[in-house]
Amino acid sequence: MAFALGAWLAELPTAVLGHLVFAFPSGRVESRAERAFVGASYGAIIGLSGLRTLAVHPVFQRGCGGGTGSHLRRCTSNAALLFRSPAASAILSGLHDVILAGITLVGLGLLVRRWLRATPPARRTLAPVVAVGAVLACLFIAVSVTNVSEASLRVQHGVYAAAQVGILVLPFAFLAGLLQSRLAQIAVSRLVVELGETPPPGKLQGALAAALGDPGVQLAYWWPDREAFVDLDGKLVELSDLPPGLTPTILERGGERVGAL
Repeated sequence: MAFALGAWLAELPTAVLGHLVFAFPSGRVESRAERAFVGASYGAIIGLSGLRTLAVHPVFQRGCGGGTGSHLRRCTSNAALLFRSPAASAILSGLHDVILAGITLVGLGLLVRRWLRATPPARRTLAPVVAVGAVLACLFIAVSVTNVSEASLRVQHGVYAAAQVGILVLPFAFLAGLLQSRLAQIAVSRLVVELGETPPPGKLQGALAAALGDPGVQLAYWWPDREAFVDLDGKLVELSDLPPGLTPTILERGGERVGAL
């Protein structure tokens, strides 16, 4: 049973990695298309891996062939093995690899779209994660292609090893992105202090745009009486209605909310 569970859930962390990439940096998957992709990834990996497990034969172990001395070794078996035909195993494995490669290709496209739609400051935060995530997606596709095409073991092992290295690098990409986001927040806070106690609204927004390198940045002020954010014209601003890929930054002073970017 342990072998069957391991074979079934072995690739589940791949879906988790994709989920984390698309949830960065806000912690939520913003767009409907990205949420659909994440859900499809979980469903496909769990479903296809479960189907493939029904035809997976454990790797032959010395002493488990039924010959003399085989009783001295506890041999691994697949408790979920249903299809014993090598042809069935090849078909299910190929189906698994082709469909997952297609889903990964869609994810790569969504990742590129997210990058293209992001503002310059958001791109600086997303850059490490998007770069490593895109490379990982390409490597995952390459793993599937080498499996389906029955490439040499040397090629398969090389591509697989490269994918494992990419997985190890991904956490550092998250840290780099978070560091960039934090540095940007510190720069904004310092700028607010340097501009004085009550700078003119237009001057503050222009200075923030210059500091962030984003002429499209918008500043919203906190209105304590209404417990809401308003723009320069006094109109209410709903931070929850921002376009996908845009994450608001709450500005605080002395522990009290003063505005948002």
